[in-house]
Amino acid sequence: PSSISTNLPNIETIDLTNNRLTGSIIPSSWQYLTSLQLAGNSFDGTLSSAALSLSFLEALDLSRNKFSITSDDHDGGLSSIFRGMPRLKSLVWQINSLNTTIPTEIGLMTNLRELNLFELDLIGTLPSEIGRLHKLEYLSLGNNVKLIGSLPTEIGNLASLTHLTFGECSFRNQIPTEVGRLSELVVFQGDDNKLQSFPDELFMLKNLEILSLKKNIINQTLPSNIGFASNLKILDLSINLNLAGTIPTEVGFLTNIQKLSLETTHISGSLPIELSLLTDLVTIDLKKTWMVGTIPTELSFLRNLQLFRLSGQGRFRVHGTIPTELGTLP
Repeated sequence: PSSISTNLPNIETIDLTNNRLTGSIIPSSWQYLTSLQLAGNSFDGTLSSAALSLSFLEALDLSRNKFSITSDDHDGGLSSIFRGMPRLKSLVWQINSLNTTIPTEIGLMTNLRELNLFELDLIGTLPSEIGRLHKLEYLSLGNNVKLIGSLPTEIGNLASLTHLTFGECSFRNQIPTEVGRLSELVVFQGDDNKLQSFPDELFMLKNLEILSLKKNIINQTLPSNIGFASNLKILDLSINLNLAGTIPTEVGFLTNIQKLSLETTHISGSLPIELSLLTDLVTIDLKKTWMVGTIPTELSFLRNLQLFRLSGQGRFRVHGTIPTELGTLP
């Protein structure tokens, strides 16, 4: 009911998640609100500056609704949030067709810890002002295919960042070397973009557990410092047709790795014996590569291995017999 705003002026927390509520909602009357959770309803109406002026708000989730923009607020409500909610720590706004840019006002949100803008039909580039969010720990921009341009170098200023995901966007060119400064990073996922290369500095991140850049247009070789990412559990660079060179022997230092996927690349050379040191490996996917030589018998040491693919090789072939020792794998 429309009276809810005026009848509850001192309310601090509202959670209406996953209901079937409809109509518009104007939260600006709740001046002391600290948490507003509206995800999974069918709320509509416009999100203007007046509606989103909540100076005490710390957590906001607008996901999976039908909000629209006002004619005089070309940033689709995002700039209104960034200007009117200076204490906001968590902004989750997923699956809503806004067809809007990420405004430069994003740099005003210096208290943000979580920013999840998944599948909002965002357009344009990621502004350099993102680098001002020094407390940000989680950043998700996935499924925004109209996000273009390069990742800004200022992303390296996000010293607290642990999760960076931007799959199924249209970012291109090189991943900036400045990502090597993200010492707390655990997840770096940029599948299905138009990225051309990644910096060696990515493998210097000691806390990195997931590095996934499949289905890009990466044109380079695997770096020799690959072994420095000693906590890596998933390395997926599959479906990068111009990823070339050999698998460095330093891969043997990735002792925590569980999945190694280089499928559909131009990786060549022989299988390094050092793979046998990676006893946590569950998946080795080298389908549609250019590997040559024989299968090392030492791979029988991989007692956790469940998937080992070498099918559909390129011009050359792995040859010889399948080592009988592999028959001892559980």
